[in-house]
Amino acid sequence: MAKQIRNCYVHKKYNRWWRYLPRRQDGKREYDFEKNEALPENFEEKMDGEPPKLWVAWLYRSPQAEPKWTQARVKTLFGENFEPGKMTIFRNTADVNLELWKIKHLIDLKPLTFPNGEPTEADIPHLTVNADGQVIINREARTNDLPLIDEKKGFHEGYLRGFYTKRFNSLKDVYPDTVYNPSKITIMD
Repeated sequence: MAKQIRNCYVHKKYNRWWRYLPRRQDGKREYDFEKNEALPENFEEKMDGEPPKLWVAWLYRSPQAEPKWTQARVKTLFGENFEPGKMTIFRNTADVNLELWKIKHLIDLKPLTFPNGEPTEADIPHLTVNADGQVIINREARTNDLPLIDEKKGFHEGYLRGFYTKRFNSLKDVYPDTVYNPSKITIMD
């Protein structure tokens, strides 16, 4: 005798009962890599030689259209303020590799190599990480010589918004000096 499917009853309007079978769960679910044998261990190794100690990875597209579990995984790996194209360095461990494997369709991953030898603590300010994964130590480049932007001298967003709103509301030219004005004339208020 076949197993009896238990009917479920739902109360509808006008004292009528409708009989229906239990519904299937057809919603999106996270892909089970282990069940489908799609983990890194199930594929043969394609890299020649010794595995690298570090990876350099970056997102090449935003995970906005991805399911929530993929977005959460990207946030845990790349941080809350992730951006496509921003490089991040990861250790080559089994746990990190498994997490990176699950978002491999969103990232570009390269091994980090040191052609000039591994850097020391004193070399940290002189490091340059290239897009191909090479870390170059350049002792001639100094961070002290670089011109940095002073935030106190710039206009912050609130000031500019107020300035242009005030000009717009008082029916003045929004942009006082533009390329369309003659070069000898400056608009004075």
